[in-house]
Amino acid sequence: MLATRRLATQPFGRQTPSWYAAVALFLFGLMLGSLVKGNPTTATTVFAQYIFSFVLLPMAICARPQSEIIFLVKIFVVSVALIMLHGAFMMAFNPEDVRFVSRSGRMYGLVERENATGALGAVALVFCQWLYFSRKISVAVLLLLSAPIAYGILLTGSNTGFFLALIGSFLLIFLSGSMRLLAASIVVAFAVLAVVALWGEYFLPEIFVKRVYGALQSGDTSQAGTFEDRFALNQEALEMARETIWIGLGIEQYRVVSAHGAPVHNTYLLTLTEGGLISLIGLICLPAIAFYIGWRAFFGRHTHLSGALTITYVCLFALSLNGFAHIYARFWAIPLLLAMSVSLSQLVAASRPR
Repeated sequence: MLATRRLATQPFGRQTPSWYAAVALFLFGLMLGSLVKGNPTTATTVFAQYIFSFVLLPMAICARPQSEIIFLVKIFVVSVALIMLHGAFMMAFNPEDVRFVSRSGRMYGLVERENATGALGAVALVFCQWLYFSRKISVAVLLLLSAPIAYGILLTGSNTGFFLALIGSFLLIFLSGSMRLLAASIVVAFAVLAVVALWGEYFLPEIFVKRVYGALQSGDTSQAGTFEDRFALNQEALEMARETIWIGLGIEQYRVVSAHGAPVHNTYLLTLTEGGLISLIGLICLPAIAFYIGWRAFFGRHTHLSGALTITYVCLFALSLNGFAHIYARFWAIPLLLAMSVSLSQLVAASRPR
């Protein structure tokens, strides 16, 4: 594709050099730590994964015409809906299949991670809402796609996915600037919360009641999944970071030195311990660049809604990093690139003479 010039070497326009510089900083710190303290062989594999997700995929996906980007967003939403339908089917008719259902009864489906499935569902809901607000789909299609996605989030029993869905939906509505829509959403939200608070345990999925609903009712964080275990890992990472500011431990080395034998589920802390401050700066710059693109579109005359989507997703992405380890998986990169491309494509379209 590169040889036939079908890859865009400037996928983010004027922000492309900044993006490449951020990726380079992020990977340089990780590779330096791997060469000095870690395992260069393991590092090479993860290094290649990040290059594919954050350098090659932008070349293939971004810088496309507005119509193609919207089409890709629709494909993304439909794909997540199908993933959720498949997972729900397996939960109902073959819950013993550990390829798609965890031993604790949580759905992780084709994504193969419970919390990641929940987070992906939350993002898809936000994209689906944006398609409706932008009049790209009808209300019937909105409901048809949102129902399986929302139900799938419940089946994951993921606190992360549940709260990301709430935050993302209300943030997009707020940023859309429609007071009528915001008021209607608040009324509907209070009605749903009242019904759930009174009778939720009778109709919500059992795994959601066990992991999320019960913790919300009691306020006991010990019921909220693995919150306390993750907090302990965060504390350990903060202590460890005192010695990894300049040169980190290297890629995939945290689990080797950790007393818990597991990576800290916080991308910021994991990056700081494995790649040092250099990598952390690069990591923070990635969503910052995306936010800048969304910010430009948000204040544009014809690009306001696109900017609202980009800003909303960047906020969700930044929050998500507090609950996950490495983010080279494609299901992290694709929504970020699509959210950026929505604003970029509309900015380009708006700049052309009418």
